[in-house]
Amino acid sequence: VTGGQKGVQLVLDNLINPSASNIQGTVNVSEALQNKIPENGTLFIFARSEGVKRGPPLAVKRVTDIQFPYEFVLGPQNIMVPGTVFEGPMVLAARIDIDGDARAGPGDIEGFVGAAPGDKNVALLLNHLTGS
Repeated sequence: VTGGQKGVQLVLDNLINPSASNIQGTVNVSEALQNKIPENGTLFIFARSEGVKRGPPLAVKRVTDIQFPYEFVLGPQNIMVPGTVFEGPMVLAARIDIDGDARAGPGDIEGFVGAAPGDKNVALLLNHLTGS
């Protein structure tokens, strides 16, 4: 198409599925840390763009009624900063937090895995006990 061209017909023939960019998977706790799961803990699942270490996460999900294994879906609906795009390789982190605060603290259980939008069957294993 060139500027000023008349009679151009635009055909919309591609349906974009917003859920296609979701990341789906399961969070589980390593056998060695099963006895460390707090009774009233909060599960946080975070996504950060690969290589980003500081600042707010790209997306986050907070779960208060946890049963493991926990099946999750994380996607554009969980974006922290409006206008941010949910794309590219990411690092997913999950943490069982004792005090309900999203920041890591002593006794929290966490794990990490690489993922990308559209990934299914992502296994996120919580296998690290945070120190003081």
